[in-house]
Amino acid sequence: MDSRLAAANKPMLDSNRMSEGIETPPAAKLFRTMQTDASGRPLCGDGNLMLGVRVPVDVKPDATGLVHPGRGGMSVTPNDPARLPPHLRPTRLDGGMSVLPVFWIQRDDLGADLSYRPDVKKPLKHGLVEPSAPVALGNFQSALTATVESWEKWV
Repeated sequence: MDSRLAAANKPMLDSNRMSEGIETPPAAKLFRTMQTDASGRPLCGDGNLMLGVRVPVDVKPDATGLVHPGRGGMSVTPNDPARLPPHLRPTRLDGGMSVLPVFWIQRDDLGADLSYRPDVKKPLKHGLVEPSAPVALGNFQSALTATVESWEKWV
């Protein structure tokens, strides 16, 4: 079995779910609709539908320029691309309106500097990739960019 598939099937302890009392399956895969660069990889940057975050839309650094866990990040949809909002869902899925590609990453491939937090109001449909600890905005963007090779195009 492919190691990525095996990782998707292993149980995961989700401290965010436990502390907030959210009863949802742990997010093994995270999906995101993104623009692509010339090589077909996710386009990295601070614009809409890029691998990165927008200020002040996605994150609001504090007075010292730090971005904090639990205060915003890059939007993703856990486990199933059919749960993407209709305007970001591929046209080949029911109700989808987007022609942009959808990419996915294993949650475990986010690395030590990033973490996933489910949205308390809609944990089955939305979550955020946030910094694991307070960090300068530029370092957070760099941590997101560092994951570019781990994102796979969803077929």
